[in-house]
Amino acid sequence: MNKVRWKKRAAVLAVAVFSVGAAQATPIIYEFVNNGEFDGTGIGTTMTRSNVTISTVDIVGIDGSRASEGTNHVTSINSNGSLGINSVGTDSSTNFEELEAWEFQFDTDVYLTSIELNSMADGNYFYISSLDAEFDTITVGPEEDVALSLGSTFVTAGKTLQISFSSTTGDTSRITNLVVDTIPEPASIGLLGACAVGAFVIRRFRM
Repeated sequence: MNKVRWKKRAAVLAVAVFSVGAAQATPIIYEFVNNGEFDGTGIGTTMTRSNVTISTVDIVGIDGSRASEGTNHVTSINSNGSLGINSVGTDSSTNFEELEAWEFQFDTDVYLTSIELNSMADGNYFYISSLDAEFDTITVGPEEDVALSLGSTFVTAGKTLQISFSSTTGDTSRITNLVVDTIPEPASIGLLGACAVGAFVIRRFRM
């Protein structure tokens, strides 16, 4: 096989290597389990899945007060495995109610992929926003028990996100799970592969 053909084959191999590296997105599902990490807990609580940690930064109560201001607001997970808010001293519900919000962050860059909601009805919506204005507010609902797309929204590690709830009918709701994607250094994977291809081609030329 002549050198021109080897060059063409090497180019095809390099493209394939880069494509494989770029496609290695890793989905991570944060499911909320009764008596699990976020059940009855407040600021600083963490959940780690696939080496990516999500942590509670603050909790906003039904009256607008914050856990960081000294209140005892906590997240709550019911027996069905879905997340809500308990504004201690201001409401008796452990669901998300109007104005209640959960603020959190990731320790790794991620892409928000989907969210599944529970106990939703017409007029009920969740709003996902970046307190650092990294992206426009995402509105989801009123569908329930299905994965609702979050558009592969990029979130920088350490940036605070807020999920808040609104209802035009006075209903309450919960979050069943949150799914994110990480991409484990695709450029590095592609670069290593391309180097291997290059070394192979050079060796063939010298033969």
